[in-house]
Amino acid sequence: MNVRVIACLLVFNVVFIGHSHALVNEPVEIIFVSDELAQTEKLTGASLVIEHLKRELAEQLKFVYIGASRKREWLELTSHDNVCLYNKIKTVEREQSAIFSELPIQIFPPNQLITIDVPHLPDELTIEEAIEKYQLKIAIQAGRSYGKDTDKQLQDNLTKLIVVEGLNSTNRIMDMLLSGRINAIVEFPTVVDNSLKANDKTGLIERINAFQIESGAGFAHGYIACSKTPQGQNLINILNAALGRESVQQMMIKQNVFYFPAISHMSITNEWQKLIAQAKH
Repeated sequence: MNVRVIACLLVFNVVFIGHSHALVNEPVEIIFVSDELAQTEKLTGASLVIEHLKRELAEQLKFVYIGASRKREWLELTSHDNVCLYNKIKTVEREQSAIFSELPIQIFPPNQLITIDVPHLPDELTIEEAIEKYQLKIAIQAGRSYGKDTDKQLQDNLTKLIVVEGLNSTNRIMDMLLSGRINAIVEFPTVVDNSLKANDKTGLIERINAFQIESGAGFAHGYIACSKTPQGQNLINILNAALGRESVQQMMIKQNVFYFPAISHMSITNEWQKLIAQAKH
């Protein structure tokens, strides 16, 4: 064979093999859609865990972020092959259209009924009692799950609730509460506490109270949920491998307890240890 031809073939093989090798190692794109991305300058809790995973999996995954309302998040997930959401409660209905991570990335004590200037209520009450008996004007976020039992109560009284849609709904619903346009929301107490601190409104804390919602669930678990497609399954497999590492688990626990008052740290850590042990079996 002509020496020049052989040389050309050798060059072609080197270039082709090198190109193929690059393709094999090309990070897989993962699109995270979230309402929280409207507040990227104030990343907290679950968002910080996602940023840690981005660094941890830099060679395997290319993270792309898109901001969207809570309602729009699920539309994006079901319309694309490689979309993931985070800090989502797992429900039977949601599992029909999404694949969830084995471990959550954040856990919360139960949602409570948070009121302003309504100090005298029973320690525990239903959503219906709050509306009918105590005449509370309650706002909730569209597209959000508050836990199975609370979701049912909210759905049963949906026409009597104010449903807030669109981007940045957590902050907007807090603004509605603090301005007196409503006098109650369903939320985690620590979210309210952190919002007051972040917006320099801690002087209002004495006007705010938290009440248990009757039949509410225990800890809420916020998972990563990905498109129910082969691509989505591949993304979940990569994420599950990372979440199974002890260093990542310790980081999640540290971020999680930092978000809550010290009195909650032991119960949160115990809940994490239980979930981690279950995931190993």
